[in-house]
Amino acid sequence: RALRQQCTVTLTGEGADEIFGGYVQPHFSAFDYDRCPHDEAGTPPHPDFAAAMIRQFGRSIFINDTDHYVATSSWMSYHERAALFRQDVWESIDQDRAGFVFYEKFFRDLAKCSSFDKRMHLHAEFNLENLLNRVDSSTMAASVEARVPFTDHRLAEYAFRMPDEYKMWWRNEAARQQGTLLTTAEIDRLNLLETKRLPRHAFGSGLPREIVERRKMSFPVPFEKWFFGDILSEVSAICRESCLTGSVFHPSAIDTLLEQRSRNLWLVANLCLWYQNLEK
Repeated sequence: RALRQQCTVTLTGEGADEIFGGYVQPHFSAFDYDRCPHDEAGTPPHPDFAAAMIRQFGRSIFINDTDHYVATSSWMSYHERAALFRQDVWESIDQDRAGFVFYEKFFRDLAKCSSFDKRMHLHAEFNLENLLNRVDSSTMAASVEARVPFTDHRLAEYAFRMPDEYKMWWRNEAARQQGTLLTTAEIDRLNLLETKRLPRHAFGSGLPREIVERRKMSFPVPFEKWFFGDILSEVSAICRESCLTGSVFHPSAIDTLLEQRSRNLWLVANLCLWYQNLEK
């Protein structure tokens, strides 16, 4: 609405992260996967790296891309999902098999791509669609037309033909050496990578240095802070009074989520709200 006071057409940056490599952990986690063995007979990773992976994910072996992507990118782990659903419901959806089959096919179709490029394709094909829907609905609601130049198919096709290191790579040799035995989460925390390299270099001469070198800024939902405030009682009512609790979810599992106030509670509360609106 504020933008509508100045213009009716605007340019937005959707697609830059998905096309040029802006997400360190979702994209560069391929570096973790490539350093991990994919079966018990594989070459063991360096003990320090293996220990770091175990601390973060509980293991340092991932049998394939799907196993790694689901384990490292899911908010709610497989075991947490199994505990949330009633046993008969969990069995009726074949223990969430459809999700694994979907990713298996996706990664199999990209077998010739690097691990990094596979994750780039995944975000460009699926995450970007959600972002474009969101920017379109929010701008059109205020009668503003948003145009997304980074998603021009010619630009996207050109970018995906480029080597991985043109999109994301170590800031310098010292950063590469420092990150050799670190997980991607630690690499990200230490800001050892340069993301979206092509746009940064292309526009670097026209932008302040602090902007060009700034780390990726996300838009997190502060649900953990909310859960220690007044919203917890509302979330509790939404979850406990939902038709899903008892018929689909274990009531005891909902109690556990409310007690822990974990981010998984945010997922369940949104699902309960969605179902509540669906019933109307």
